[in-house]
Amino acid sequence: FKIDRMESNLCATPGCGKSATLQCPTCLKLKLDPTFFCSQDCFKSSWNIHKSVHAAPTVAPYFANYEFRGPLRPGVVSPIRAVPAHIKRPDYAETGEPLQEMAMRGTSTIDCKNAEQIELMKQSCKIARDVLDLAGKAAKPGVTTDEIDRIVHEYIVSKDAYPS
Repeated sequence: FKIDRMESNLCATPGCGKSATLQCPTCLKLKLDPTFFCSQDCFKSSWNIHKSVHAAPTVAPYFANYEFRGPLRPGVVSPIRAVPAHIKRPDYAETGEPLQEMAMRGTSTIDCKNAEQIELMKQSCKIARDVLDLAGKAAKPGVTTDEIDRIVHEYIVSKDAYPS
């Protein structure tokens, strides 16, 4: 047990509520938020409940047999975000293969864009610049990459563009 000299902590044993200075050694070892107990007896009596906080976080099935060495664990992958039906999809949206781009490989043909295509490219570049600014402003301690992805996805869809 580690003894914390702060007297403002309360015992974690349900119903106790006394001032506590003893910390769970397993919580300390695992670098979890400190849990305090007023005595060894309180710690022992609540062990069956308290030990659940020591459980390893669940990870995706493909990491089930992987032996992690440090405190980092893979995050939960969120479901694919929906794109409204009215937004035109690129050729790689369904299969993941950029067919049009692959057809151009190995050729010496230069694809010349017309005025309308150039204007569309300018618009997409403006959206891309805005997305970089938006994502940069959202990137702060405590904000997950999943949250940044949601913000960016919603912005791109609001511009009637396809979020790759």
